[in-house]
Formats: sequence, structure tokens, C-alpha cells
Amino acid sequence: MRRRLHAPLLLPALLLLVLAAGCSTLPRQPIVRTDTYRGLRQTPAPALSGHARPDQAVLDAFFSAYGTPPTAEELARLIPATMPPGRIAMGEFRRSAMARELLPAAVRADSDGLWNALGQGEVLLLVLPPPRAARPARAPAELAIPVGWDQASGVIEFVGSGLTNTPGARIRLPAADFFARRAPLRHAALRLRAPREIARDAHADPASRLLLADFYFARGDYRQADALYAALAASDLPPQELALALLGRANILVQRGQPAQAAPLYEQTLPLAPDNPRLHNNLAYALFQAGNDLPTALRHARLACDAVPDNPIYLETLGAIQLALGDAPLAAKTLEHAWEHALDQPEPVRSAILDQLARAWLAADNDILAWQVAAHRVRSCPDVPIPQDLLRAFPALKQHDPNATPDHLALPAPPPPE
Repeated sequence: MRRRLHAPLLLPALLLLVLAAGCSTLPRQPIVRTDTYRGLRQTPAPALSGHARPDQAVLDAFFSAYGTPPTAEELARLIPATMPPGRIAMGEFRRSAMARELLPAAVRADSDGLWNALGQGEVLLLVLPPPRAARPARAPAELAIPVGWDQASGVIEFVGSGLTNTPGARIRLPAADFFARRAPLRHAALRLRAPREIARDAHADPASRLLLADFYFARGDYRQADALYAALAASDLPPQELALALLGRANILVQRGQPAQAAPLYEQTLPLAPDNPRLHNNLAYALFQAGNDLPTALRHARLACDAVPDNPIYLETLGAIQLALGDAPLAAKTLEHAWEHALDQPEPVRSAILDQLARAWLAADNDILAWQVAAHRVRSCPDVPIPQDLLRAFPALKQHDPNATPDHLALPAPPPPE
């Protein structure tokens, strides 16, 4: 049985199963602190050279300040070339943080929040919109790391992606202008926290506790995750956060091999988040695994794919259900679409798609294409065991020799040279 689910906060479970518990606290940055000034003693220095974009340099400096510099490949996923300035791929950001055994936490960097954060040596990442006067000219937003605040002179210092001269030089901006430009974003900022820091914080907000539960879920600690989800679900939460807590509990039931028990919990969650594609996908998957209502599973899988047409996980769920309903050619088309968008997915997800695609071609009586897919699956996903049904169909896979041709297949000869 496939054991993969789209986790509640877009954290692919299979990618993070090997994470350890994490350190209890993060080191604070050395600070300069007086009655009227607070700031980081050492300025995070974005190295503009070697990055495709200046905002990648700022993101590099942010992670490096926590002692975990990202790779060039990671930065390219965090801020793709086509992404507008001042934005990052939040799914990739969460994955990058959690791969370092850290959790991204949203904080309010208004006048009180920023003053306290700088006084504690916390490194924050935020978006600084352009001045209102420049907005008609479409001046870009920029990523920024606040590094100091001189209340006596009313100036905030930061490093940002708008910096084009000396790496690490501090930009000075009147505090009134800084906060006015940030007001439309409700002064939101990001920092990184250690999981145990949140676990020991009796006043942690629900969003942080949900993120901690997701962390436990992602590394396979279902007991702690379920206990935290259950406590959150029993508390007075807004509908969106209650939906995530219930979704987390249902995901755990599926991972424990109880999809029939998970499906009613997913259905209970639907009124709280009727447009959530993750919820529709996971409900479809649970119904598919339970095998007792495939037409309803198909309807929810289509809703998920209609909302996010190129999500390979949703497409794999849809293709598997189409195959179970007997439409092998349509399933193969759906699964090929899933594979086209799965190249950046972890190996267990890619192997699941290829396994289903091989089964679809077998069911469509196209043994040649099925063999080619299965052989490619061995080459591209060597660390994931091959399912028994495919080994029975293609015994040559047991030798992990994708170039061997099964005896009962007559593969066409290559065309003659021109």
C-alpha cells in the first residue's frame, strides 16, 4: 500500500521521515543594546556575487545567520528565476527550514515586535514594499533583514535585496517610512525556531503548535503529532486552523493503515475548508485505500486537480482511482501528466507515480510501454523497493537490470541508420 499523503502544511511527509528531534534553542546573535538603540553586532552580509538574483543573496544571508547556509540548487528552488521580486516559494521555505530541524515561525514585526526581536538578537526576514509614491511606477518590493533601530534618530537599519553596492552595508530608512510601507502586510515577518523551543513554550500560538505537530508527523512520530493535533482540535480555534488540526489527525489514521476510519474525519473537516485541495486529495486517497466508494473518491480527486492542475501528488491519486475504476488509458494519460511535473519530487513520490503508470499500461495491454516505464523506474528510483506485482509481471526487474528484456516481450528492433 502506498504510504504517502500531502501533509497539512504542504510538507511532503516522505522527504522528512529521517529528521531528528532538533536542538532545544537556537543561538542568538550578539547584540548592541542601549536605552535608545538595539541592533545586531554583526551584520548578515549578502554576497551579491555568485547569485542569480539579489534577493537570493538576502535569503542566503538569512539562513547563514542561523548557521545553515543553503546550496545554490536550494536557492534556485526558494526563489525561481520567474518569481517576482520580494517573494519566495513558501512551500520550499518550509521544507528547507525543516530539513535543518528548524520551524519557520511568523512573527509580528511592528514597533514593539521589532524592538523586542532586535533586543534578543533574533534574525528576521521580511518583505519591504516600495514607497507609495513609487508604486504607480511598479517599483519592486524587496526582501530585507532588519539589523538595527536607533530610536533617538528615528532610523531603522537593514540589509536588503535592493542593495546593489557593498555587500553587508546597512541601509538606513526613517522608522516612520519603514512601518508605513510594512503596514499593508500587517508587519508580518519570519524567523526560525527549534521544535523543542515551541514544545516548551506554554504560550505558543496555535499556528506554531500546528507547525510543531506537522514536524512530528513529517518525521513519523505519530504519537506526539496526534496528541498535539487532538489538543488543538479540542481548543477554541478559528475554522481554518481547526481544519488543519482535524486534517492532521485524519492523515495519521491513513498512515497507520486505517483509511476507513480516516474518511469520516476528512468529511467532517470539509465544511470548515470546502475549497482546500489538500483535503479533497487526502479524502480521495483514503476512500481509494478503503476501496468502498470509488466514485466519491474520483469526484474529490478531480476537485483537487481542478484547483491545482499540475500537482503530481494530486494527479497520482486521480490516476490511481481511474485505474481502479477500469479506465486504464485515461489513467495512463493522467499519470504521464503527473510524471511530467514530478522531477523535483522526492524519490518515494516519483516511484509511486511510475509504479502506477506501469500498472496502467499493463492494464491497457501495452506491455512494451509498461516495461519501459518499469525499467526507467529502476534506474531513476533505485532506493525504493519494487512492488511485488511488478516483479511478477517483469521477473527481470529482480536482477535490477533495466536493460534486460523479459522473455515474453518482443521489443521492436531499433530503426536502421539513415
